[in-house]
Amino acid sequence: MSIAFSTLSPLHLECLTSGCIRQISNAMDNASHDEIGELMRLRAQRTEELLYFLQIRCTQTRIRRILGWLAQRFGRSTSTGILLPLRLTHQEWADLIGSTRVTVTRLMKQLQQQGELELCGRSLIVHGSLVN
Repeated sequence: MSIAFSTLSPLHLECLTSGCIRQISNAMDNASHDEIGELMRLRAQRTEELLYFLQIRCTQTRIRRILGWLAQRFGRSTSTGILLPLRLTHQEWADLIGSTRVTVTRLMKQLQQQGELELCGRSLIVHGSLVN
C-alpha cells in the first residue's frame, strides 16, 4: 500500500540520518510502521499548510486565513461563534504570520469592527467568513 506523505508535487524528501527513523521507531515501540507513517504524513501536511499561509503576500488575507484555519483545527463551537483558546499576544501573532505587532493590532481591530472577531479575555471568538 502506498501512503502520500505530502500534497505537494513534485516533492523531494531526504533523510538526514538513518538514526532519526530508528529513534522514532524506538520511541513508538507499540505503534506499527503504518501508524508511524501516518503520523509523519499528518505532521508534514500541517507544516505545508502553515508554510502556505506564509507565502500569501497580503497581510490582511494571511491573518484571516490563519485565524480561520486555527479556528477549524483548535476552535470550540459556542453559541456566539468559534472560541479559539490560544492565548497569544499581538507580538506572538505577528511572529506567527510574519508581520509586525502594530500591523496585527490594526488588523485585529478592523476584524473586531467588522464583527468577524471578538475578544473574550485573552481568547478569541471567530465569526462569519473567517471560518467558512
